[in-house]
Amino acid sequence: MRRSAQEPTQCRDRCSCRSGLCIAIATALVAGMLVTPAAAASPPLKPPVIHEKFTPLPCPKTPKTTVDLEGCAEKAILTTDRAINAKVKTIFGLLRARAARQSFVTSELAWLLKATLSQH
Repeated sequence: MRRSAQEPTQCRDRCSCRSGLCIAIATALVAGMLVTPAAAASPPLKPPVIHEKFTPLPCPKTPKTTVDLEGCAEKAILTTDRAINAKVKTIFGLLRARAARQSFVTSELAWLLKATLSQH
């Protein structure tokens, strides 16, 4: 099996992207561990929300073309995102301690990062 000339570049870009994201996450985690009492008075945490970066295509009742199928797939993705966001909001609302909320937000952001990286 022959490899195209683009594969090494794609891998290199993806690997460097992952490396940069890993560094950013590690930095954020370390910064979170160094919270001072003054930072404890920071604004309230908010639950993380999934935002898709595409403009959804229409999904006809009986899809016939590739674009139709893409639109229906995007509709399903957005429906799932809304369900996940609702559950995240519910769980976040049940957490009373700031430390618990911070831990939850950090975990959710790590999961979102993993999900994003697995798409590429």
